[in-house]
Amino acid sequence: MATSDRSKKPTARPPRRAATAGKSSKAAPVQPASTVVLFVRHGQTPSTGSVLPGRAPGLHLSEAGIAQAEKAADRISKLPKIHAIYVSPLERTRETAKPIAAATGVTPRVARGLLECEFGDWTGRKLADL
Repeated sequence: MATSDRSKKPTARPPRRAATAGKSSKAAPVQPASTVVLFVRHGQTPSTGSVLPGRAPGLHLSEAGIAQAEKAADRISKLPKIHAIYVSPLERTRETAKPIAAATGVTPRVARGLLECEFGDWTGRKLADL
């Protein structure tokens, strides 16, 4: 029995077990639980490299971006089991996740907190003008 304060009544403590009681000395080591987080940037858009889109909606993948998403899906499908896919509300991220979802059988979940930087007055401006 254990007590935390001498004025209190004793509390029951579970009986101790020897670390090796009933186990072989060649027991397999316990593997620590782990989570792997894989970040995938959205594919190219028609304005990639020329405009600072920020959180602007309505920006879809270009043909090159669609091909990039399909290539990412092919590579990701060869990894161990994917348990979740999170995307931002922006179209370009959902379009990037679509072939990944098809390849893994995992439905993407929209996470409203996953967004691009907010660039304020710079949003939508040409990079050459900044």
